Amino acid sequence: MPPMHDPVKIAAQYRAVQLADGFELRSGSTKLGLKRGGAFVHLSTAPTAVRWHANENEEPFHVVHLAVTDFSIGHRGDEGWSSNLADDCIFVIDGEALRHVPLAELRVLSEERFNARKAWLAAERGDKSPPDTSEANRPLAVGTIAHCPASPELGIAECLDCTLGIPQSHFDKLVQGCLAGRISSAHFHGITGGLSSSFEYGALRDLVIISGGELNLKLDSLSFEYRA
Repeated sequence: MPPMHDPVKIAAQYRAVQLADGFELRSGSTKLGLKRGGAFVHLSTAPTAVRWHANENEEPFHVVHLAVTDFSIGHRGDEGWSSNLADDCIFVIDGEALRHVPLAELRVLSEERFNARKAWLAAERGDKSPPDTSEANRPLAVGTIAHCPASPELGIAECLDCTLGIPQSHFDKLVQGCLAGRISSAHFHGITGGLSSSFEYGALRDLVIISGGELNLKLDSLSFEYRA
């Protein structure tokens, strides 16, 4: 990627400033206001591992690990809409710093396991709001992209944790196909909402997360590509 399009170098040029009604990115005389909106996202992935877990007081379960081979946010459209920072990138605001954090991998769980994990995480954070169990406009599958700050004392680098929960029948097909070596790639498409530097006609091309925050995903389609 040419230096002028390097999202790491681009992010380093900006300072994040919190205003009364949100955030603004500043670089010299340039000011980019961040606005909240919705964006279509598409993930293309390749299987890397299937892990089986057994925990005390829980039923054993599988987790499928996938490497992200392509990640897109929105689309250029006929007018060639682009990000004010870098297309198809997720940025993190940490104090005044702005950093690009790549989405390198994701995990897939069964929908039941995903919901149990999300409830446990909410309890750990002290979130007592009831889970949304409404069937109205229920998506095909759900997920989160969460920012995990670095923990140098534990040797853990900063990263984005992407976890998806898909219906049991689809999950079983994914597990069986990966274990048999038959699935070469898996593709997921959906919508999320968050802050962005680009919002021309609602065409978001980048997403911005506050340090430690997360994006919620609603998937409307998924597909598996099998080896011939």
